[in-house]
Amino acid sequence: MDANALKPVFETDTYKRTLAETNVTGLPVVTVVASEGDTGVNSRITYYIASGAAATFSIETVQDGKAALGVITTTAALDFEGVQEYLLSIVATDGGTVPLLGFATVIVVVSDINDNGPVFTKAAYNATVSENLEIGSAVVFVSASDNDSGALGTITYSIVSGADGKFALVSASSGEIAVVGKLDFEVATSYSLIVRASDGGVPAQSAEVEVVITVTDYNDNAPAFSNEAEYTCAIEERLPGGQYCVTVQATDAVCYEVSTTSCPYTAWPSCLSCITVHVDYIVSPF
Repeated sequence: MDANALKPVFETDTYKRTLAETNVTGLPVVTVVASEGDTGVNSRITYYIASGAAATFSIETVQDGKAALGVITTTAALDFEGVQEYLLSIVATDGGTVPLLGFATVIVVVSDINDNGPVFTKAAYNATVSENLEIGSAVVFVSASDNDSGALGTITYSIVSGADGKFALVSASSGEIAVVGKLDFEVATSYSLIVRASDGGVPAQSAEVEVVITVTDYNDNAPAFSNEAEYTCAIEERLPGGQYCVTVQATDAVCYEVSTTSCPYTAWPSCLSCITVHVDYIVSPF
């Protein structure tokens, strides 16, 4: 009669497998094998996971002829962003009245796949700049992140539309947008850019965001009189002050307004000396 003197021995102390993260369950991970020199009931080996499974793996004892195999499969999703490595302690027990045990370690490494896309830190970006902003000046920064690792999570930026030759990214990796063309409030008061963030996957995942840049006015236009270079009028001498003389008109592109004023006679030697022009601010007669 066998006295169950021998314990199960695994073919190797450590098993290591790498699996790509997945939502599929029931995937085979690795098959472990232990044997022992006893006979009869004492030699019947079964397996269980002592620790490290975290409800993610299970092991089934499968008889293959005289050999007992421990088939480990997944019972839950593998998510690289959650757990990158599992360390399972596997126990083989024989059929003795007082079972003898053998031990092995299974290391399961979870590899990343491109299952996350870039996400911008804001739903939209807004910036305000003066039309006299110097070429090369920074306007706005956009930023996106990607939960994947390594190259899969590396972000590159591009402007899809709306720049009109006025704005560009300083670099594809920085997300900094600078002015590269002369701005003119009188031509365009705002720009709506679409910026794309792409990750390093093949194929890449991407996200887009709107960047609205508002251009403010700068007093870069001088007023200009309409129609004539000079105005003249004829009046009778010794008329009392306050009589109508002439109407002058000037425009200023800065505010898109037309200013008109009547020139009253003030008993000065020349009517031209009493012209008043309204441009931005009222200028007193001289």
